[in-house]
Amino acid sequence: MEMKKQKKIIGIPIYVKELEKTQPGAIDAYIKKELKITSYRMLKDKICKYQEIIVNGNELYLTSAKEVINAKQFFFGEYYYNLYEALLKCLADKVPGDEKDKYDEKLVEVYNYIISKAEIQYKEYKSAFEKIKQAVDFSILSYEDKIGCLKEVLKITGADAECADITKYCPKDSEIKGISRIGRKNNYTFKMDNNGKDNMIFVDKSVTGLYERRYTL
Repeated sequence: MEMKKQKKIIGIPIYVKELEKTQPGAIDAYIKKELKITSYRMLKDKICKYQEIIVNGNELYLTSAKEVINAKQFFFGEYYYNLYEALLKCLADKVPGDEKDKYDEKLVEVYNYIISKAEIQYKEYKSAFEKIKQAVDFSILSYEDKIGCLKEVLKITGADAECADITKYCPKDSEIKGISRIGRKNNYTFKMDNNGKDNMIFVDKSVTGLYERRYTL
């Protein structure tokens, strides 16, 4: 029976890489032992940290062989620029005291807009945003907590490695789990087989960002 071909990213420990210098074949032996195989073909011998990839339409950065972070920066549509300006003013603490009630209502609009758009644009974190909607009653939070909660939500939608903790804005008796560390995805599984199209696209960009190359392995 023909064995099913699979593609997999594997990390090589530094000690194995160093061992290769004095014991040629150390990397080969490590790969075979790690994957429990007798033969393989290396498609890419080096993948840099923070390599940008696209998996099922999700833009991500590889931080290790088994961990990814979001690589797509959230942006406000042109028709919602007024919400963006309101958010910036609140984050910069430039709202006069007598206008905070008005901006308190604006923050609810901002939150609803970000959550609804993020559920569509960040499919890799869709379940996390669904949990946030269940766990947080944003409208009843204080003005200061609304700003704090939005700061945490924006950590998820930012293109970086910062994790968000939403638990402090949930009721103490909340039973919603999995919202204390949203962002970095550990033990991430790449389902790359040869049954159809590869679902991982590598993206290489120039330093200026003007040019990019997309390819599969």
